[in-house]
Amino acid sequence: MIRERSLRDSLCHYLYLWPLLGLTHWSRIRSSDLPRYFSQEVTHMETPKPPATTRPEMTRIGKSFVIKGELSCSEDLYIDGRVEGTIDPKGNCLTVGPNGRVKANVTASAVVVQGQLEGNIQATERVDLKESAVVMGDIVTRRISIEDGVHFKGSVNVQKDTPEKEVLGATALSST
Repeated sequence: MIRERSLRDSLCHYLYLWPLLGLTHWSRIRSSDLPRYFSQEVTHMETPKPPATTRPEMTRIGKSFVIKGELSCSEDLYIDGRVEGTIDPKGNCLTVGPNGRVKANVTASAVVVQGQLEGNIQATERVDLKESAVVMGDIVTRRISIEDGVHFKGSVNVQKDTPEKEVLGATALSST
C-alpha cells in the first residue's frame, strides 16, 4: 500500500536520513533524489480557493484613530477607535469593537456592538448587542439579539420587511 505524504513531510524525513544515505553536505540534497530513496508518492497540496460566498474584505479603524464626519466604505467595517458623524458601510457589516466609541447614526446590513454607540441604528438584517455594549439610540432592524449585561437606552422597532430610511424620521415625528 502506497501512503501519500506531503512534500514537506518527505523532505523532513529525507533531511533526517541524509547522513545515513551517505551524503556529507546539505547542499547535495536534491528533490529529484527523493524517489530513489523513498517509495512513497510525493503530492503537492493545492491552495483552496475561497468560496464565492466569502464576505468582502474588512476595513479596520484602530484604537488611535479619531474620525469626525461622514464615514462610508464598500466592505465590512470594524471600529475600535472614535467616530463622530454618520456611518454607512454600503450594505455591509459594522462592528464596534470593545474599545470603540461611536457617536453616529448607522446604516448597515448588520451591526455588532461590543463598545459604546450613541445614535440611531438602521440594519437591514440584524443587530447584535454583546455583553460589554453601551447603546443609546433607536434601533430599526429585522432581527436583534441582546446579551445579558448590555446597557441600552432607546427603542427597538423589529420589522418583517427591510427597514426604510424614513422609518427613523417617522418615529421621531410620532413621539412629538
